[in-house]
Amino acid sequence: MSAKIMNSHRYKKTTRKKADASKERIKKSVKYKKETLKANREKNKIEIKDSYIKLNNSNNANKLKESKKKQIKKHDFTNVFKVLGLVACIALIALLSRVIVKKENEPIVQADFNPKQKVTLMQDYDFKIGMSKLDTIDYLKSKNMILNELVSQTSNRLISVNKDYSIEYIVAKNIEKINNKQYFIELNQEYNIKPQDVINKINEMKMAGKDNIYYSKISNISNVEAQGNNALTISLKEEDPYFVYELSFPFVNIGNDFPYRMNNANNNSVLFTRKKSSSTLKSISFTGYNDIDNLIDDFKNSKIDMFTASSDSIMQLIGKYEYNVKKYRDGQTIFLFGNKESKIFNQKEVRQALVYSLNREEMVKKINASFSEVIDLPFIYSNIRYKYDIVGARNILIQQGWTNDKGMYKKKVNEEVLTLQLTLLVNEKDQTKVQIADMMKDMAENVGIRINIRKAKDQELQELIKKKAYDIILADVYSNDNPDITYLEEYLNINEKTNSALQIVKESKVVDLPKNIVSLQDVLSDEIACIGILARNTNVVYQKNINGFEDINYMKVLYNLNYIGKIQSIEKDSE
Repeated sequence: MSAKIMNSHRYKKTTRKKADASKERIKKSVKYKKETLKANREKNKIEIKDSYIKLNNSNNANKLKESKKKQIKKHDFTNVFKVLGLVACIALIALLSRVIVKKENEPIVQADFNPKQKVTLMQDYDFKIGMSKLDTIDYLKSKNMILNELVSQTSNRLISVNKDYSIEYIVAKNIEKINNKQYFIELNQEYNIKPQDVINKINEMKMAGKDNIYYSKISNISNVEAQGNNALTISLKEEDPYFVYELSFPFVNIGNDFPYRMNNANNNSVLFTRKKSSSTLKSISFTGYNDIDNLIDDFKNSKIDMFTASSDSIMQLIGKYEYNVKKYRDGQTIFLFGNKESKIFNQKEVRQALVYSLNREEMVKKINASFSEVIDLPFIYSNIRYKYDIVGARNILIQQGWTNDKGMYKKKVNEEVLTLQLTLLVNEKDQTKVQIADMMKDMAENVGIRINIRKAKDQELQELIKKKAYDIILADVYSNDNPDITYLEEYLNINEKTNSALQIVKESKVVDLPKNIVSLQDVLSDEIACIGILARNTNVVYQKNINGFEDINYMKVLYNLNYIGKIQSIEKDSE
């Protein structure tokens, strides 16, 4: 069988009592209809008989008699048709009732917090993760996202970041921003982690050097000072209004009460053993494979429970073996940005018409339908969606004063006549971006927007970017659970509205950050400050008897660690 993704909302739940009551109502309804029909037929017979006697005494008796017979036949046929239709509907309702009750009793694997199913996980299970082409098992230097997340989820952290960019306090009890260069952190005494432990951890990450994946998080720290036995202050070299989101680094094997102990099992494997966790997993092993064929063979032989795949060729190796698969964004994205100094791009209706003209779903299908999806803003958890509307694209141009002159849209702005054509700069070496640029050109021209593609590479490309010799440009962007978009401000800060929203975020207190980041997303969307093209996907492939990956998305694969495990039994919850 092929990969199967389960749908927990497929059937509506009902009870046998309700189903039986429904059947009784149906029976009564049928009986009532039959009795009514019989009475109507008897009444019709009497009326027809009386009419026949009267008509028989007239000179046109025979003619009228034939007419009445036709009416009677038509009337009976109509009634029969109604009855048959009614009976068919009743039978269908009864059948659906039986199907609903039957389907309700079929077990569907769900996380055990689903109110319709109770999943019991096997206690003390040894969970096994396989990974192809693992760069290193040193978590401080590995670029592997799953290993990074696994280390974080099995260790204590100051904070964790939720999907709405709200902050969940863990070791940190509270964090306050003194200013954009200084933060005060109060520690939660329950975790028995002291200010010096935090200072030592930051110093350890600094000593690991620039290859350390957490280097970007701590490289801006100039000084850390303990404030008594339960608090500390962190001072920064440069202002960073988003710095609180950088404080999610893990405290591996630090303190008395950490969830899992991490050990290097061998040169290509890391072992996490449970110390203090409510998870049913006794241990979690993370093993790197140099040969993808060996990984697939071990998966088929149930020697590993989960692995990730980012190409169709790997999925094809699994063949007919039954498994489950879920997708997550791995952070790699492609965006279309504009030059705010461009007179054409500076017109909001042009940006709107451009995004309306692009069928990005079609782009994704042609680029890589299996491992890509449409993205709109450079926030990995954003729910904002741009629409595809060719008619809307044309209408908005016309409404804002653009006129079609011999196939080209033109508009007079401040005594200058603008022609609707955009120069798109693209990296000649990047075949994916070149393909996207070609599709954009064709789609935009359908609504009257002309795009001139300018391909360049290496030094020439950098010079053109520096000189702003473009109206729009395709660029790679890496998005993670940190909503810091400072590095994109040159492209996103296109007018006073976007500037104001960015400033509000910069001046926010820690408690106000999540809502102000949501407001910033709304402004960027409304102003069409950028246009997302696609986000890369990776498959999480796991055994059919494994639970806990049903609700993953974006970069949160192992976030629900307490619900990950091997299924022992599934029961339907009683009402």
